This record gives sequence, C-alpha cells and structure tokens, in this order.
Amino acid sequence: MNLLDILLVFCVRYLIFLLPLPALYFWFKKQRTVLWKVLLSSMMALAVSEILKYIIRSPRPIEPLNLLGGAEGASFPSSHSAAAAAIACSYWLHNHPFGVVVFLLALLVGVGRVLGGVHYPIDIGAGLAIGVIVAVIADHLVIYYKK
Repeated sequence: MNLLDILLVFCVRYLIFLLPLPALYFWFKKQRTVLWKVLLSSMMALAVSEILKYIIRSPRPIEPLNLLGGAEGASFPSSHSAAAAAIACSYWLHNHPFGVVVFLLALLVGVGRVLGGVHYPIDIGAGLAIGVIVAVIADHLVIYYKK
C-alpha cells in the first residue's frame, strides 16, 4: 500500500470522525451551542439521507477499490457527505473562517468516496446539499429552543 492509498483510505473511512472533534473546543470555551448544533445537524443529515436512500435505492458503482472493501446499501445520496457538510456548515454559521476549513475537509471526504469507487459524484453533491440545508434548519432549532 503506497502513501496515496493510505490517504485515500483515511479520507474515505476516518476523516468523517475527526470533523466533530473541534466542537469540544467550543464546549470548553463556554460556547456550548456549537456542539449541540454539530450533533443535531449531523444526526438530522444522516436521518434524511438514509430515508432518501431507502426510497430511491440507487445502486453503487460496480467496482469499489479493493483497498476499501465492498460498500453495502444504496448509493444516493452520500450519508458521509451529508453528515460532513452538516458539521462544516454548523461551524461556518458560528465562525466563517473555521467553517471554510472544515468545508474543505468535508469535500475531501466526498472526493475520497468517489475515488474509492463507493459513490458517484451526484451522490456526493446531493449529500453536501442535504447537509447544508439540514444544518441551517438545526441552527434555527437550537437558537429557537435556547430562548
């Protein structure tokens, strides 16, 4: 396995789990609503994307790379991209420069999933759109219920 293979596997499998971690920083800085927005938006994005997968049932690309193993289930939309975009947008709504950095990492998650052969580009685009929309809704919900 060469360095590019290792980076691809990291982006496809593990990068998504690092995106919520900075919310802990905001928690300890007494900006706790950021953590709630990140958690709520990512859970809502996963729920919406899984419901759409169940309804649409789009097949995955035929040949996933051997490095990644076979991905199971429907392809459209990408739940990884939806959650990553929801997390990034939650950060962006709180802190624009930091949110932009996380959006770039979210794009890496999506690109890795396409290069890894487990998604089509349209799956990633739809996941990103779902994530952004859901994050804006979650942001409003947290603000509304915080009052």
